[in-house]
Amino acid sequence: MATLTWTDDHSGSDSQDIKDIFSLSVSGGESTVKEESDSGNIMLVLEANETPGENTGLGDAVSVTVACIKCGTYNEPPFVGPFLRYWDTGNDFSLKVEYDYLEPQEG
Repeated sequence: MATLTWTDDHSGSDSQDIKDIFSLSVSGGESTVKEESDSGNIMLVLEANETPGENTGLGDAVSVTVACIKCGTYNEPPFVGPFLRYWDTGNDFSLKVEYDYLEPQEG
């Protein structure tokens, strides 16, 4: 399970404000799960559906990718008239990854 959380540092501060959109992707073997959201939280679960006698699972490595798809305070450039507007270039985020490692039973 991978959980991505972030706080949009300027969300709701202006009527033209744009919520920051993040993407989380988890891949292993031939399986991939991916989601985009502006909610501040994405949780994904990648399962290895192995069957007895077949140990293909997720392969030797699992890849987790985080991307900021869209961020910014305004739909227009930050310069409007004589005023300089703040331009949001991203946010701090945290990523928590949990996993269970299962070994096959003998016999």
